[in-house]
Amino acid sequence: MKTRFAILCALALQSTPTAAQEKPADRLMELLELFSQEAPAILEDMIEEFAPSLEALRDQIGDLNYYETPEVLPNGDIIIRRKPDAPEPKLIKPEPPKEQIEL
Repeated sequence: MKTRFAILCALALQSTPTAAQEKPADRLMELLELFSQEAPAILEDMIEEFAPSLEALRDQIGDLNYYETPEVLPNGDIIIRRKPDAPEPKLIKPEPPKEQIEL
């Protein structure tokens, strides 16, 4: 994903003599067309990369109906309380750290 995004950014920032002669609107349309061609692949890569983390979060949170509306405190903190009648949350134990090789 990072590679595709980097290539897309590099192309967008590229300044060639022909690019300098083009109208800004033409260059913008060209970049938008390029982005629209690459966007599905970039989004697919992002979904693939973030899916395991989002699934773990979903498993730990459970049903969103078990939570009250978020409340913003005067100091800016945001509290999201579980409803009193909600079942106990399923706690997920963190994985033990992997063995590290000393160098």
